[in-house]
Amino acid sequence: MRQLAVIAAFLSLGVARAQVQVTSSLVMEHAAAGSAVLEGSVTLSNPGSAPVQTQLSLGDVRSDAKVGTAYLKPGTLERSNTSWIKFPSTLVTVPARGKLTVPYRVQVPQNAAAGSHWGVIFVTPVPASTGAAPARPNSLSLQQVTRYAVQVVVQVPGGQARLKFQDPQLGRGTGGLQLSVTLGNTGTRLAVPTTRAEIYDARGKLVQKLAGRPRRVYPGMSVLETYALTGLPAGKYQILVLADDRGADLIGARYAFTVD
Repeated sequence: MRQLAVIAAFLSLGVARAQVQVTSSLVMEHAAAGSAVLEGSVTLSNPGSAPVQTQLSLGDVRSDAKVGTAYLKPGTLERSNTSWIKFPSTLVTVPARGKLTVPYRVQVPQNAAAGSHWGVIFVTPVPASTGAAPARPNSLSLQQVTRYAVQVVVQVPGGQARLKFQDPQLGRGTGGLQLSVTLGNTGTRLAVPTTRAEIYDARGKLVQKLAGRPRRVYPGMSVLETYALTGLPAGKYQILVLADDRGADLIGARYAFTVD
């Protein structure tokens, strides 16, 4: 172990980046009826001094309040649209200090179910293979690659989102008492609610408003909402958590808690 430590001390590390960025939106949303042909594009930029080959591939994405976001093989989810998406080529070259617009086409099946269907276009720079020896003995060169995930959502007419708060958990975080609650969607359409919370004391007086954030909750998926319950004197309280989905019904749930 001592010998290994000595060797490591003499290694120098160089890191290079494959500099391709997605400059268009990371969420592409299309409205379509059955058997529609949709077209879209993804814009890539390369601020580097050399062209960069970039791989395009497809996958599914799943969000879960307990485990977070997971990327899956294409076609894993029931509402995956990855089999509908086609590119002219899955390998493109982004010019040095330039941009490239990559078109894609979505063929919506005639029998597509009502509601939301989604998938992900992965944009992955291909590390250059120079074959050159390290500039100095005992040196190690690495290439850092950033992969982008562009969501492609197809909205087929019909269906609706069904949001629900559930599984409240009261605990203590680094900043003190906090409430975590799951916001799930049991419907067939993507919901994009903005969340917030209100805290009331034992007399029913509003004592705090807690700002939330816009969320994307796909059918069959869930996200975790966490609210810090700080700055409250000892006593009994109720917290009202709310989700407002762009003009749809306002969804809420009320939970009681005590500050010692």
